[in-house]
Amino acid sequence: MFAGSLAGATSPARVFSPVVGAQIHALREAHSAVPLLPDHEHVLFAARGPALADGVALGPGALLYLGTGRDSVTLTGQAGTRLFLLGGEPMRETLLMWWNFA
Repeated sequence: MFAGSLAGATSPARVFSPVVGAQIHALREAHSAVPLLPDHEHVLFAARGPALADGVALGPGALLYLGTGRDSVTLTGQAGTRLFLLGGEPMRETLLMWWNFA
């Protein structure tokens, strides 16, 4: 845990809203369900090795948006696979982004 809380573990880092930031590292081939808060949005980033997230294949550099309404995600990875799980409460207001590329 590098931010927030997950599955009973809490990071010592100070946060200002309910979030989760967790590194998931498979020391050996692994298959496990990771609990999620259904009212939060989550994303998985694959940093190293192949993985499956609820049957979706992830390779290094892949980003998988999990959205809301899930209470868990099932992960499968080989030894050395490293994933990052990030999540938090969705923003309730309409987002507007303007970018000047000129």
